[in-house]
Parts: sequence; C-alpha cells; structure tokens
Amino acid sequence: MVKKSFDPSLHFGSFLVIKTYDGNIYKGELFCYDIVSDLIIIKGDNKNGTSNIYVLRISIILDVEIKPKVKNTNDNIPMINKNIVQKIEKKALMDFEKAKLRIGIGITEEAQDLFDFIWKT
Repeated sequence: MVKKSFDPSLHFGSFLVIKTYDGNIYKGELFCYDIVSDLIIIKGDNKNGTSNIYVLRISIILDVEIKPKVKNTNDNIPMINKNIVQKIEKKALMDFEKAKLRIGIGITEEAQDLFDFIWKT
C-alpha cells in the first residue's frame, strides 16, 4: 500500500509493516495516531514480554503493508467464580478491621512500629 492512501483511522489496532525513506522497517500494532502532529505510534512486541514503541512522522513513510488482524486470544476468558471473590473480599475486610484496632491515634510513627513489633511476638 502506498502511503498516500494510508489513513490511520481505518487501521487502528492492525499489525503493520512500515518502510521509511531512510530504509528502516518497523513492525507492530498501530497503537495510536495524531493527525494534527502527523504522527503515528507503533507498538512492537518483543519475545521477552516487553514492547518497543516507535513514534513515526507519517511524511517519512514510504510504504505500509497491513497484515490481517490476529485473532484475539482473550475471547475464551473463563467466568469468574463470584463465591471465591466474595470470600476473598470478606477475609480482606476482616483483616482490615483487625489491623484498624491496632493503629494508635496521636502517637509517633516509632511508637506505632514498636507496638506492631510487640503485637507480632
């Protein structure tokens, strides 16, 4: 695809291979774009779980190849067991109430630390 016909709004979230006039090739998902500043941001994923972010001016793009969208892997997310969530919430609230009773009002931080240390022993 020639860059003259490249409209970022039509390809948001698509995987792109972009060739620039200086010979660089950038691969990744069209993460966002700004028509006013003439910029696009490409998010390229690394094998170690991190991402590279490329900010490119649209005017330096020589060619854009749009790959088909990859199937969303989040389609098969299991249902959340509400009973487990409620049990965790109830335990967290009980733990908070217990911890709240141990907090001194109007005492120094050192005194609170000492009290907390004694409470654990």
